[in-house]
Amino acid sequence: MKMNNTLMIGTASLLVLGLSLTLAGQLSADDDSEREGGIIQRWFGEGDKHGRQSAYLKDSDHARYQEECGSCHLAYPPGLMPGSAWQRVMGGLADHFGDNAELDEVSVLQLQAYLLRHSAEKSSAEYAERMARATQGQPTMMRITDTQYFIGKHHELSAEMVKDNPKVLSFSQCQACHSRADQGSFDEDEVSIPGFGRWED
Repeated sequence: MKMNNTLMIGTASLLVLGLSLTLAGQLSADDDSEREGGIIQRWFGEGDKHGRQSAYLKDSDHARYQEECGSCHLAYPPGLMPGSAWQRVMGGLADHFGDNAELDEVSVLQLQAYLLRHSAEKSSAEYAERMARATQGQPTMMRITDTQYFIGKHHELSAEMVKDNPKVLSFSQCQACHSRADQGSFDEDEVSIPGFGRWED
């Protein structure tokens, strides 16, 4: 019996050691990888990654958002900006980056509430959580492309790939390179730059 107890203790110790090493490896993984998710989520399937990224699509007000905003440009996932930025955007629709995008008051309140429910601070999408951390305490930017988080993720791209690329033209055209941008997915392994092919960092 004593030998069995010793064997059990030894086995348990090895299991604990293995678990500790695995956790250490997970925690030291590259934090900048878009493939990274929480350890609990990855081990037990809790909060499916793509489900978390696209939760805003299931909101009953998304169809209205798509109708009003997606008719002119990509209906940007709300998690790409903090709530303060969305409030400024919705408060300045009379001059919406050079265009008049005014809506009736009821629509403005409805869409603003939707955007705030899924803003960077509220969304559990990985890119949103990182955007929230990067913009905390920083001046409010009304353009996603002006945020330090966005610049940091795209600084390696040349003008030839984007601004001078007739199939892209602007960093605001997310869907030109991110094949699932309209579903709230910005994984690097889904990026294909027109004329240049798949992006490999």
